[in-house]
Amino acid sequence: MIKKIYAFGSSFTEGGGFEFQVNPTIKYAYSNLGEKITKFNFSYPGQLQKLLPNVEVINLAKSGYGNERIYRLASDLVLSSEFNSEETLFLFEFSHLGRKEFFSRKLNDYIILNYNSGLGGNPPSKKPSFSSVAREYNTDIKEVKNDLSKLPSSEFFEKFLKLTIDGDVQHELVSNNSTIFLSFIKNRNIKYLLVEPPFYVNPSYWNNLLEPSFIKVNKDRFSIHDFCKPFGARISEETKKFHEDEHYGLISNKLIASIIYDEMCNRNFISEKPLNKTRKDFDDIQKIIDTNVLKLKGFI
Repeated sequence: MIKKIYAFGSSFTEGGGFEFQVNPTIKYAYSNLGEKITKFNFSYPGQLQKLLPNVEVINLAKSGYGNERIYRLASDLVLSSEFNSEETLFLFEFSHLGRKEFFSRKLNDYIILNYNSGLGGNPPSKKPSFSSVAREYNTDIKEVKNDLSKLPSSEFFEKFLKLTIDGDVQHELVSNNSTIFLSFIKNRNIKYLLVEPPFYVNPSYWNNLLEPSFIKVNKDRFSIHDFCKPFGARISEETKKFHEDEHYGLISNKLIASIIYDEMCNRNFISEKPLNKTRKDFDDIQKIIDTNVLKLKGFI
Protein backbone atom coordinates (compact mmCIF):
# COMPACT_ATOMS: atom_id res chain seq x y z
CA MET A 1 0.00 0.00 0.00
CA ILE A 2 1.05 3.57 -0.71
CA LYS A 3 2.28 5.54 2.29
CA LYS A 4 3.89 8.54 0.60
CA ILE A 5 2.97 10.60 -2.48
CA TYR A 6 5.16 13.16 -4.23
CA ALA A 7 3.51 15.64 -6.61
CA PHE A 8 5.65 17.28 -9.30
CA GLY A 9 4.68 19.99 -11.74
CA SER A 10 4.07 23.67 -12.35
CA SER A 11 1.76 26.25 -10.78
CA PHE A 12 -1.32 24.15 -11.56
CA THR A 13 -0.02 21.54 -9.12
CA GLU A 14 1.54 23.94 -6.62
CA GLY A 15 -1.78 25.73 -6.10
CA GLY A 16 -1.20 28.73 -8.34
CA GLY A 17 -3.59 31.61 -7.80
CA PHE A 18 -3.94 30.90 -4.10
CA GLU A 19 -0.99 33.01 -2.96
CA PHE A 20 -2.92 34.39 -0.02
CA GLN A 21 0.07 36.36 1.29
CA VAL A 22 0.41 38.18 -2.04
CA ASN A 23 -3.32 38.58 -2.81
CA PRO A 24 -4.98 38.64 0.61
CA THR A 25 -8.42 39.63 -0.74
CA ILE A 26 -8.89 36.25 -2.39
CA LYS A 27 -9.22 34.58 1.00
CA TYR A 28 -12.52 36.41 1.55
CA ALA A 29 -14.00 34.82 -1.56
CA TYR A 30 -13.11 31.42 -0.12
CA SER A 31 -14.11 32.01 3.50
CA ASN A 32 -16.78 30.08 5.42
CA LEU A 33 -15.80 26.82 3.73
CA GLY A 34 -14.02 25.19 6.64
CA GLU A 35 -10.82 25.15 4.61
CA LYS A 36 -7.38 25.97 5.94
CA ILE A 37 -6.26 29.15 4.14
CA THR A 38 -2.95 27.92 2.71
CA LYS A 39 -1.73 27.40 -0.82
CA PHE A 40 -1.02 23.74 -0.13
CA ASN A 41 -4.53 23.06 1.15
CA PHE A 42 -6.10 24.75 -1.89
CA SER A 43 -3.96 22.74 -4.33
CA TYR A 44 -5.10 19.34 -5.56
CA PRO A 45 -2.24 17.60 -3.67
CA GLY A 46 -3.49 19.37 -0.54
CA GLN A 47 -7.04 18.22 -1.18
CA LEU A 48 -5.73 14.70 -1.85
CA GLN A 49 -4.04 14.84 1.56
CA LYS A 50 -7.44 15.49 3.14
CA LEU A 51 -8.80 12.38 1.42
CA LEU A 52 -5.80 10.32 2.53
CA PRO A 53 -5.09 11.19 6.18
CA ASN A 54 -2.87 8.13 6.62
CA VAL A 55 -0.72 8.93 3.57
CA GLU A 56 1.90 11.70 3.48
CA VAL A 57 1.41 13.95 0.46
CA ILE A 58 4.39 16.15 -0.44
CA ASN A 59 3.93 18.89 -3.04
CA LEU A 60 7.20 19.61 -4.88
CA ALA A 61 5.62 21.60 -7.73
CA LYS A 62 6.73 25.18 -8.33
CA SER A 63 5.17 27.99 -10.35
CA GLY A 64 6.86 28.74 -13.64
CA TYR A 65 9.12 25.70 -13.57
CA GLY A 66 8.94 22.83 -16.03
CA ASN A 67 10.09 19.33 -16.79
CA GLU A 68 13.75 19.82 -15.88
CA ARG A 69 12.81 20.39 -12.25
CA ILE A 70 10.75 17.19 -12.36
CA TYR A 71 13.68 15.19 -13.75
CA ARG A 72 16.04 16.62 -11.14
CA LEU A 73 13.93 16.22 -8.01
CA ALA A 74 12.39 12.86 -8.86
CA SER A 75 15.77 11.36 -9.80
CA ASP A 76 17.31 12.60 -6.54
CA LEU A 77 14.55 10.87 -4.59
CA VAL A 78 14.75 7.61 -6.51
CA LEU A 79 18.53 7.40 -6.12
CA SER A 80 18.52 8.19 -2.40
CA SER A 81 19.25 5.32 -0.02
CA GLU A 82 16.07 5.96 1.97
CA PHE A 83 13.67 5.70 -0.97
CA ASN A 84 11.02 2.97 -0.73
CA SER A 85 9.56 2.26 -4.16
CA GLU A 86 6.95 -0.15 -2.82
CA GLU A 87 5.28 2.49 -0.66
CA THR A 88 5.74 5.59 -2.84
CA LEU A 89 3.68 7.08 -5.66
CA PHE A 90 4.75 9.90 -7.99
CA LEU A 91 2.23 12.29 -9.57
CA PHE A 92 3.57 14.04 -12.67
CA GLU A 93 2.15 17.18 -14.28
CA PHE A 94 4.45 17.73 -17.24
CA SER A 95 4.67 21.05 -19.07
CA HIS A 96 5.64 22.06 -22.57
CA LEU A 97 8.37 24.19 -24.11
CA GLY A 98 9.50 27.59 -22.88
CA ARG A 99 10.81 26.67 -19.41
CA LYS A 100 14.58 26.42 -19.07
CA GLU A 101 16.19 25.81 -15.68
CA PHE A 102 19.62 27.12 -14.68
CA PHE A 103 21.66 27.26 -11.50
CA SER A 104 22.59 30.77 -10.33
CA ARG A 105 25.84 31.03 -8.43
CA LYS A 106 24.81 34.51 -7.30
CA LEU A 107 21.65 33.20 -5.66
CA ASN A 108 23.09 29.77 -4.87
CA ASP A 109 19.82 28.32 -6.13
CA TYR A 110 18.01 27.31 -9.28
CA ILE A 111 16.25 29.87 -11.45
CA ILE A 112 13.74 29.43 -14.25
CA LEU A 113 13.93 31.23 -17.59
CA ASN A 114 10.48 31.43 -19.18
CA TYR A 115 10.18 32.19 -22.87
CA ASN A 116 7.97 31.79 -25.93
CA SER A 117 9.49 29.02 -28.03
CA GLY A 118 8.21 30.41 -31.32
CA LEU A 119 6.48 27.13 -32.17
CA GLY A 120 2.73 26.79 -32.48
CA GLY A 121 2.10 30.14 -34.15
CA ASN A 122 0.43 30.58 -37.53
CA PRO A 123 2.84 30.45 -39.18
CA PRO A 124 5.37 29.35 -36.51
CA SER A 125 8.26 31.80 -36.21
CA LYS A 126 10.62 29.35 -34.46
CA LYS A 127 12.24 32.41 -32.89
CA PRO A 128 12.22 32.49 -29.08
CA SER A 129 11.27 35.60 -27.15
CA PHE A 130 11.98 36.36 -23.50
CA SER A 131 9.10 36.33 -21.00
CA SER A 132 10.56 36.38 -17.50
CA VAL A 133 13.17 34.97 -15.16
CA ALA A 134 12.90 34.24 -11.44
CA ARG A 135 13.96 32.05 -8.59
CA GLU A 136 10.37 32.03 -7.38
CA TYR A 137 7.17 33.60 -8.65
CA ASN A 138 4.16 34.83 -6.66
CA THR A 139 6.10 35.63 -3.52
CA ASP A 140 7.04 38.73 -1.56
CA ILE A 141 7.80 41.57 -3.98
CA LYS A 142 10.90 42.57 -1.99
CA GLU A 143 12.32 39.07 -2.37
CA VAL A 144 11.62 39.12 -6.10
CA LYS A 145 13.35 42.47 -6.54
CA ASN A 146 16.31 41.32 -4.46
CA ASP A 147 16.70 38.20 -6.62
CA LEU A 148 16.45 40.17 -9.86
CA SER A 149 19.08 42.65 -8.67
CA LYS A 150 21.57 39.78 -8.52
CA LEU A 151 20.71 38.40 -11.96
CA PRO A 152 21.64 39.71 -15.42
CA SER A 153 19.22 42.07 -17.14
CA SER A 154 16.27 41.00 -19.28
CA GLU A 155 18.26 42.21 -22.31
CA PHE A 156 20.96 39.68 -21.44
CA PHE A 157 18.46 36.81 -21.34
CA GLU A 158 16.79 38.01 -24.54
CA LYS A 159 20.13 37.94 -26.34
CA PHE A 160 21.03 34.60 -24.74
CA LEU A 161 17.81 33.02 -26.02
CA LYS A 162 18.35 34.28 -29.56
CA LEU A 163 21.89 32.89 -29.56
CA THR A 164 21.16 29.47 -28.05
CA ILE A 165 17.50 28.41 -28.40
CA ASP A 166 15.91 26.91 -31.49
CA GLY A 167 12.28 25.78 -31.28
CA ASP A 168 12.71 22.55 -33.24
CA VAL A 169 15.84 21.58 -31.30
CA GLN A 170 14.09 22.22 -27.97
CA HIS A 171 11.12 20.13 -29.12
CA GLU A 172 13.46 17.23 -29.87
CA LEU A 173 15.28 17.65 -26.55
CA VAL A 174 12.01 17.61 -24.60
CA SER A 175 10.93 14.47 -26.44
CA ASN A 176 14.22 12.67 -25.82
CA ASN A 177 14.60 13.79 -22.21
CA SER A 178 11.04 12.86 -21.26
CA THR A 179 11.48 9.45 -22.88
CA ILE A 180 14.78 8.84 -21.09
CA PHE A 181 13.44 10.07 -17.74
CA LEU A 182 10.29 7.93 -17.82
CA SER A 183 12.33 4.94 -19.01
CA PHE A 184 14.54 5.39 -15.93
CA ILE A 185 11.50 5.67 -13.64
CA LYS A 186 9.91 2.60 -15.22
CA ASN A 187 13.15 0.62 -15.02
CA ARG A 188 13.32 1.32 -11.27
CA ASN A 189 9.77 -0.01 -10.84
CA ILE A 190 8.47 3.32 -9.60
CA LYS A 191 4.69 3.74 -9.37
CA TYR A 192 3.62 6.90 -11.17
CA LEU A 193 0.45 8.51 -12.50
CA LEU A 194 0.30 11.18 -15.17
CA VAL A 195 -1.88 14.09 -14.13
CA GLU A 196 -0.70 15.78 -17.32
CA PRO A 197 1.31 13.56 -19.68
CA PRO A 198 4.37 14.66 -21.64
CA PHE A 199 3.02 14.75 -25.16
CA TYR A 200 6.52 15.00 -26.59
CA VAL A 201 7.56 11.44 -25.76
CA ASN A 202 8.96 9.34 -28.60
CA PRO A 203 5.84 7.71 -30.16
CA SER A 204 7.36 4.23 -30.13
CA TYR A 205 7.44 4.41 -26.30
CA TRP A 206 3.87 5.71 -25.90
CA ASN A 207 2.27 2.37 -25.03
CA ASN A 208 5.02 1.38 -22.61
CA LEU A 209 5.72 4.64 -20.75
CA LEU A 210 2.46 6.60 -20.96
CA GLU A 211 -0.57 4.41 -21.57
CA PRO A 212 -0.25 2.33 -18.35
CA SER A 213 -0.02 5.46 -16.18
CA PHE A 214 -2.82 7.58 -17.60
CA ILE A 215 -5.47 8.80 -15.19
CA LYS A 216 -8.40 8.01 -17.46
CA VAL A 217 -11.09 10.37 -16.27
CA ASN A 218 -13.32 9.04 -19.03
CA LYS A 219 -12.79 6.99 -22.17
CA ASP A 220 -11.88 10.02 -24.26
CA ARG A 221 -9.70 12.02 -21.87
CA PHE A 222 -6.55 11.22 -19.93
CA SER A 223 -5.39 14.82 -19.44
CA ILE A 224 -6.70 16.57 -16.35
CA HIS A 225 -6.35 19.90 -18.16
CA ASP A 226 -8.59 18.65 -20.99
CA PHE A 227 -11.06 17.22 -18.49
CA CYS A 228 -11.44 20.52 -16.62
CA LYS A 229 -11.85 22.76 -19.68
CA PRO A 230 -15.59 22.17 -20.36
CA PHE A 231 -16.82 23.57 -17.04
CA GLY A 232 -16.00 26.71 -15.03
CA ALA A 233 -12.72 25.36 -13.70
CA ARG A 234 -10.67 28.52 -13.29
CA ILE A 235 -10.50 30.85 -10.31
CA SER A 236 -11.84 33.65 -12.52
CA GLU A 237 -14.93 31.61 -13.34
CA GLU A 238 -15.33 30.21 -9.83
CA THR A 239 -15.32 33.73 -8.33
CA LYS A 240 -17.39 35.31 -11.13
CA LYS A 241 -14.32 37.37 -12.12
CA PHE A 242 -13.93 38.86 -8.65
CA HIS A 243 -10.40 37.48 -8.73
CA GLU A 244 -8.92 37.26 -12.24
CA ASP A 245 -6.72 34.17 -12.41
CA GLU A 246 -6.58 31.34 -14.93
CA HIS A 247 -5.39 28.66 -12.51
CA TYR A 248 -7.79 26.02 -11.25
CA GLY A 249 -10.17 26.98 -8.47
CA LEU A 250 -10.80 25.08 -5.27
CA ILE A 251 -13.67 23.04 -6.70
CA SER A 252 -11.56 21.91 -9.64
CA ASN A 253 -8.72 20.92 -7.31
CA LYS A 254 -11.17 19.00 -5.13
CA LEU A 255 -12.46 17.18 -8.20
CA ILE A 256 -8.94 16.43 -9.48
CA ALA A 257 -8.00 15.08 -6.03
CA SER A 258 -11.05 12.82 -6.02
CA ILE A 259 -10.20 11.52 -9.50
CA ILE A 260 -6.65 10.68 -8.40
CA TYR A 261 -8.07 9.04 -5.26
CA ASP A 262 -10.39 6.86 -7.37
CA GLU A 263 -7.49 5.91 -9.66
CA MET A 264 -5.48 4.82 -6.63
CA CYS A 265 -8.42 2.72 -5.44
CA ASN A 266 -8.83 1.07 -8.84
CA ARG A 267 -5.13 0.21 -8.95
CA ASN A 268 -5.18 -1.17 -5.38
CA PHE A 269 -2.70 1.47 -4.22
CA ILE A 270 -5.03 2.02 -1.27
CA SER A 271 -7.66 -0.29 0.23
CA GLU A 272 -10.63 2.07 -0.16
CA LYS A 273 -13.63 2.40 -2.45
CA PRO A 274 -13.82 5.04 -5.23
CA LEU A 275 -15.71 8.24 -4.49
CA ASN A 276 -17.05 8.70 -8.04
CA LYS A 277 -17.48 12.44 -7.57
CA THR A 278 -18.77 14.75 -10.29
CA ARG A 279 -18.77 18.53 -10.61
CA LYS A 280 -22.31 18.70 -9.23
CA ASP A 281 -21.17 17.19 -5.94
CA PHE A 282 -19.50 20.51 -5.18
CA ASP A 283 -22.44 22.80 -5.96
CA ASP A 284 -22.85 23.69 -2.27
CA ILE A 285 -19.29 25.00 -2.21
CA GLN A 286 -19.97 27.11 -5.30
CA LYS A 287 -23.04 28.62 -3.62
CA ILE A 288 -20.96 29.72 -0.62
CA ILE A 289 -18.31 31.26 -2.91
CA ASP A 290 -21.06 33.05 -4.86
CA THR A 291 -22.49 34.47 -1.64
CA ASN A 292 -19.04 35.60 -0.49
CA VAL A 293 -18.42 37.37 -3.80
CA LEU A 294 -21.80 39.11 -3.73
CA LYS A 295 -21.02 40.41 -0.25
CA LEU A 296 -17.59 41.60 -1.35
CA LYS A 297 -19.15 43.45 -4.28
CA GLY A 298 -21.70 45.04 -1.95
CA PHE A 299 -24.79 43.43 -3.46
CA ILE A 300 -25.89 41.76 -0.22
